[in-house]
Formats: sequence, C-alpha cells, structure tokens
Amino acid sequence: MQTNKTLGAILIIVSIFLGYLGTTKVTNSSTEVRVLGLEINASNESEKLEG
Repeated sequence: MQTNKTLGAILIIVSIFLGYLGTTKVTNSSTEVRVLGLEINASNESEKLEG
C-alpha cells in the first residue's frame, strides 16, 4: 500500500512539472532577430491564445 501512495505522489509531481514546462514553452514561442538596426520578430500569437 505504501508503494502505491509513493508512486501516486511521484506521478502527480511529474505531471505538474510537465504542465509547467508546456505552459512556459507556449508563452515563450516567439523569436526576434536584430539585423543592422532592424528588428525582425516571428511569433505565433494564435497558438499562444489556444495554449
């Protein structure tokens, strides 16, 4: 019985961590480059709203 509780707690912690990583990745899904004083920005705003 102790093993089941431990395994359940580990799975909950791992799922919370993976959810945090997924949310962070969606939030930071943009890139910008500066070339000769010009800023080129590539982002996916629709995916940010859906995520």
